[in-house]
Amino acid sequence: MPVKMNSTLLDLHYLDRVLALAGTGVSQVGPNPLVCALVVNNGYLVGQGFYRYADIKHAEVIALEQAGGLARGGTVYINLEPCWHRGDGKCTPPCIDALIAAQVKRVVCCTSDPNPRVNGRGLAALREAGIEVSVGLRALAAQDLNSNYVRFIC
Repeated sequence: MPVKMNSTLLDLHYLDRVLALAGTGVSQVGPNPLVCALVVNNGYLVGQGFYRYADIKHAEVIALEQAGGLARGGTVYINLEPCWHRGDGKCTPPCIDALIAAQVKRVVCCTSDPNPRVNGRGLAALREAGIEVSVGLRALAAQDLNSNYVRFIC
């Protein structure tokens, strides 16, 4: 049954789930960030994934694969800005490519990625593709969750 509440409360509800699930990868991803993504469409959770280094795929890709066609027109909740860059030892394609290809309508993200190779560029690329982007809810919790990553990358 879909969750019914106003949009800000709904965003907070799903971001709380994102932060809790992202934390489950704590011993599996270092020095990379803890990331979880949820795909919600019409009030239903249709896909979820969290980054596990061994799987190589990022959280967004895992969640979108699980959602399949139900991702189209949906909202993706994520605790850290999706990556947009290629090369320099990066093992995965940019997550923004998968989000754009899935034709999601909206991305709700706790915080931008402080990695100098990302730092706002992923969010900007999503906006340029016509995807609505909201950033900042639960930002402190997301930054605290990834404090080790921030120290490593900065």
